[in-house]
Amino acid sequence: MFEQTGVFVCACRHGLVESVVEMRHSGERAKYPLATVDRIITVLGHSQAIGHDIACSFTKTLGNSSIGIKAQGLNMMLCVNAFHGHAHNRLCQLCYHPLYLQTLGLEDLETCERIFLALNSVARTVRFSSHFHWLQYIDLHFDQWDQDRYLDLSRFLYNNYKQALAIIQEYMPIVEEFKKSNNVTEADFEGWRSEELAYLTNLAQEPPEDLAKVTYIESLEVLKAAQASWNAVSTMNTFVTTFGAEDVNDAAHKKRNQAVVRAKIAERNAALRKYERAEEAVLDMERQMGITERWTEGSMAYKEGYAYLKNRRFIRAVEELERLVIQRLFELSKDNLAGTGTVTLSL
Repeated sequence: MFEQTGVFVCACRHGLVESVVEMRHSGERAKYPLATVDRIITVLGHSQAIGHDIACSFTKTLGNSSIGIKAQGLNMMLCVNAFHGHAHNRLCQLCYHPLYLQTLGLEDLETCERIFLALNSVARTVRFSSHFHWLQYIDLHFDQWDQDRYLDLSRFLYNNYKQALAIIQEYMPIVEEFKKSNNVTEADFEGWRSEELAYLTNLAQEPPEDLAKVTYIESLEVLKAAQASWNAVSTMNTFVTTFGAEDVNDAAHKKRNQAVVRAKIAERNAALRKYERAEEAVLDMERQMGITERWTEGSMAYKEGYAYLKNRRFIRAVEELERLVIQRLFELSKDNLAGTGTVTLSL
């Protein structure tokens, strides 16, 4: 009875349960949503939208899984439930929250929460039951649940239709008045979201051109060190030849000398390979960046890039702080709480 840790449920927008996975031993893991997604896209086919409370991170998990290509080919979309989504950061909300996804309409994707609420009445009954009766009672519960939802389907659609009409009737005049008074269009609404998403994404990620400069300068530094090591051992050939040609009568002494010679040769070859790899890395970066003349310590481009490299951690920390503050201000504005608190920053 301690092996069962719960059920992983998937339901349609009307409340009908489509998939139930028994969770055993490990609790909630990625294997359960992966199995559910595979079943949904296999049975229901193309263009499915699935709400998951961690859809942002699960998107990467799904993309790296064995069904990632299949899900992408069937145009499957993942989004975060409306209630859970407000606990995610602003960047995640702009990408996965149903408020910003036109496909979902008025759906909040919290159907499973209502299902779990009804399932609580079953928990006390199956808590100490056998595995067979545990499955049997849950199956009976979901069968009755689906029948009730099916009987209530017409009322569900009717209420949703009335709700949509009421929202249009109440808010469309307000939206039209706002558009006229502020001289904006429908395209501006979507443009604001795109601009906010681009701004926060740029702050969250280091600019590619700065990253390329840092990588190139680091490659130059590695090449400089490798070249110094190679220059130090490149004159070893004369020493090795002379040392190995000595006429030594003592066999043990000669054997030790040969071991020293082999070690010196190995050190020389290793330095050469390291220098060649560093040279190839620099040439590769120069091809990517379109650099025709190699940067030197006296060139202006090298000085600017090296200055950024030295202050890179501080600059990235300030940009991350800016991103977090902007996200927080957007959250306060959305909740009509902007200007109600004082923010103190200490560096």
